[in-house]
Amino acid sequence: MNSEWEWYENYLHAVRMNLLILGKDYDKSLELVNKNDTLGTYEQMKKSGYLFWSGNRIIVDSKEEII
Repeated sequence: MNSEWEWYENYLHAVRMNLLILGKDYDKSLELVNKNDTLGTYEQMKKSGYLFWSGNRIIVDSKEEII
């Protein structure tokens, strides 16, 4: 197993759990997790190419973010 990908998946799991448990929408859930992430995981995910790029959009779990 790739330990870097495992780190990213654990991060995304936290985002998804906030969706379910706290009833937050994706943007608010991502914001909450980012606020408490001292490692800059989301930025690392983008830099590594882990997230699927489509033009100027990032696709994460079927949610698009314009960058």
